[in-house]
Amino acid sequence: MKPYRIIIHFFLLLSAALISSRVSAQNTNQKEVFVVKPYEPVLSDAVKINFLPSVSDTLHVAPVFSYSILSQRIPTEYEVVPITAAKMVAESVPRLYKSYLKLGIGNYLTPLAELNISSLRSSKFVGGFYFRHLSSQWNYERNDKNKVDAGYANNDAALYGAKIMKYHVLKGEVDFSGNTVHYYGYNPLVDTVLDKNKIRQDILHGGASIDLASNYADSSRMNYQLKIGYGYTNLKDKHFEHAFNLGVNLKKMVVDNFLTGDINFSYFKPSMNIDTAYHALFEFKPGFSRRTSDWKFSLGLNLTADVVGGKSTFNIYPEGILEFTAIDKILIPYFGVTGYRQANDYYAILKENPFIMPSLSVKSSNYKIIAYGGLKGNMGTHFAYNLSLKYASVGNMYFYINNAADSLSLGNQFNTTYDDVEILNYRGEFIYNQEQKLTLSLSGEYNQYTLSKLDKPFQKDILDFTLKGRYNLMDKIIAGASVYYVGKRFALPLNGTGYAELKGIADINLSLEYRYTKLLSVFLHINNLAASRYYQWYQYPLQRFNFMAGFTYAL
Repeated sequence: MKPYRIIIHFFLLLSAALISSRVSAQNTNQKEVFVVKPYEPVLSDAVKINFLPSVSDTLHVAPVFSYSILSQRIPTEYEVVPITAAKMVAESVPRLYKSYLKLGIGNYLTPLAELNISSLRSSKFVGGFYFRHLSSQWNYERNDKNKVDAGYANNDAALYGAKIMKYHVLKGEVDFSGNTVHYYGYNPLVDTVLDKNKIRQDILHGGASIDLASNYADSSRMNYQLKIGYGYTNLKDKHFEHAFNLGVNLKKMVVDNFLTGDINFSYFKPSMNIDTAYHALFEFKPGFSRRTSDWKFSLGLNLTADVVGGKSTFNIYPEGILEFTAIDKILIPYFGVTGYRQANDYYAILKENPFIMPSLSVKSSNYKIIAYGGLKGNMGTHFAYNLSLKYASVGNMYFYINNAADSLSLGNQFNTTYDDVEILNYRGEFIYNQEQKLTLSLSGEYNQYTLSKLDKPFQKDILDFTLKGRYNLMDKIIAGASVYYVGKRFALPLNGTGYAELKGIADINLSLEYRYTKLLSVFLHINNLAASRYYQWYQYPLQRFNFMAGFTYAL
């Protein structure tokens, strides 16, 4: 037998012996098994060997490159094409007219005439003439049914011109005004009717001024302005005053800073029946200012000398302004402080109250300090606002009172009384402008007076509101409306004790203009639509419902 077969038989016999021994062992070792629950086979999670075989190659082969550049110029051609010159389209310049005429007539026999003649555009000279007349033949009916002449006449004329030179501008003006009033506000308890010539007052004023100013484009050079003026005021009963004014303004930039210096001198010489003393006021205001795109400020002083009949009073007032941008164009806070001395010259008082005593001389007012602050800005492109709070301490502030000795006096002229006052002023202004088509404005202020001697701030406004609106329809129809409200005021009664109340004023005005052409238009104005009886001054009521119609013409 071959050897490999012997080996195979040997393994077969050995396997049979092992199997038989296992079977016999199972038969001899028996155990009892009790099953308490079904068998549940569980397979354990298989873990996969996750790697890839790799062979580490220790041989590094560095690539070798061989290249060459064949340099050859490629010809290029560029043809220059001329660009057509740009043409600037000229902006449309509105046409100017040499003259403007306005004529109208209203109830109470109230004529209006206004004429304005001016030169056209010129880089060398401008000049013109202005005249205006407004009068009324109003007769005021008193409580006793008697009528008093309360008419008035206002005439104003001015001739002006300016010569424009390379570095200077020379201006000149001559003006004249003639006003007529009647002292119609006399005591209604007095049983009398005065002749209109006895209560008539004519106020004449003439003046002239010369102004020379530099206009250097180089800000490093000193710019200046020199102004000289003279005025003469005369009443029909030989009360008059001469007034002379001189002003010099200097400004120079030094390293982005502006240095300023203002000098003002005023001299007043009244007639002997007004005051025997002359009045001179001198002011010198040195200052410093600087500004950037985000803020600006200025600091300075106001050095004042007030001389009355040789007696001098010196004052130093602070001058300062700070303004900065908190939110660009939306929120701009500002603060300031100032002070000055007010001369209260004869002509200025007559313009404010033409019913004063002809011999009245008003003392200077001392605005010791004025401190203010506020917020202003724009809300979008159409809406703007300005809110402010101001405090003022004033010495020798004047108040108008009727010159009555008792309750049976006429009391139709005004004298003045004085007091030291502290004023707290609240003011707000809002403007809405929509592309010059619709314009709305609302302004209001409230004055809180703290007096030293007087009971009330006589003849002074405490509460004041104004609402105005204007609508332009295609430059053909222009409509406007305004509402004025002035709160109650106070006056000193004719007996000189206590105070009298003047009721609040609510006035509604309307206006309408129709432009037939660019040259010709017609208009209608209606004032005091509610026909309210209110007083501008104590015992001086104003006209009730009144209107005026007319036309304008330009050529």
